[in-house]
Amino acid sequence: MQAQAVKEAAVCVQELESQVVALKQERAQLRIQTDSHLDSKNELTEAVSKDAGIASLEADVRALEGELECAKLQVEQHSGSHESSRGTVAQQYRDIGGLEP
Repeated sequence: MQAQAVKEAAVCVQELESQVVALKQERAQLRIQTDSHLDSKNELTEAVSKDAGIASLEADVRALEGELECAKLQVEQHSGSHESSRGTVAQQYRDIGGLEP
């Protein structure tokens, strides 16, 4: 009877050892899958980060374009007022019989 119990215990140990080997293999596969998923996640995160950076740069460009348009308008206004004041000064010189500046 003791021999039978030893045999049964040995079979249980072998089954447990087989289960341990199977679990180790499954764990290794899960690690590979996890690494692959992490790589994919990192690639997506990088892509999203680049997209956000691009969107931010595009917003900056639009803001700078707006500032440029505003500056152009100011230059045009300044040029126009400068030209009209030059005309006024020139007219004043003509009116008093002097030379144009």
